Amino acid sequence: MVDVTDYFEGGLEADDKSGGFDNSPVPEGHYQGKILNASPEANGENWNDPTGEHLSIEIEIVSSESKGRHLWKNITLTDKNSEFVEWGKQDLMRLMNAVGIGSLTKFEQLIGKVVEFDVEIKNSYNNIKRWAVAKEESKPTQSNGEDSSSDEKNPWD
Repeated sequence: MVDVTDYFEGGLEADDKSGGFDNSPVPEGHYQGKILNASPEANGENWNDPTGEHLSIEIEIVSSESKGRHLWKNITLTDKNSEFVEWGKQDLMRLMNAVGIGSLTKFEQLIGKVVEFDVEIKNSYNNIKRWAVAKEESKPTQSNGEDSSSDEKNPWD
């Protein structure tokens, strides 16, 4: 039988760290991040269509005091509501434009790409609203309630 000591000599002992990570929302604003993962997943029971699928994108922030924090963005791929699918398609195409992908045939093409985005806090969670082309030196800006992107707004905003 494989056990902890097979991986860690002498086993593991808890230290004084309480949790080890910060899962509070990052401040609203404009960020730059690197896409770490992009994979399709089945919708859960809390989705509009639990039988549908979405693209789950994991992004690591590479700018600001929130550097190193991770955010997730879900983009609808299939759903009983065709409007949700169209919104998801439009959002994915905006992301493609922002990272310089003209033709997307595999989701893994997104991995490693750097992109800028706006973050808002909605229901105590971060929500990525807009994608933009990453600039060389991106400094985060705090949200002042105005649209900081020239891209068109998402229809659900």
